[in-house]
Amino acid sequence: MGSVTHSCFDKHSVCINTPRYPSLKGIMGAKKKEIKCISGDLKSDQSQTIESISLPQKSKQTEIIEADA
Repeated sequence: MGSVTHSCFDKHSVCINTPRYPSLKGIMGAKKKEIKCISGDLKSDQSQTIESISLPQKSKQTEIIEADA
């Protein structure tokens, strides 16, 4: 007899790059929506300061896992 090959796809991986188009109702509603303007003055708390910034150290403990596609 012959053999049958099955392919199983997760729904998220199949439709992840499908663009979503706005409906006409959504477009018309967006025209009427008010745009809020926010000032650039954030009034931040001056008691907080950055003490140091550093990059993470590179290590050779990286593990590459290979799997069948």
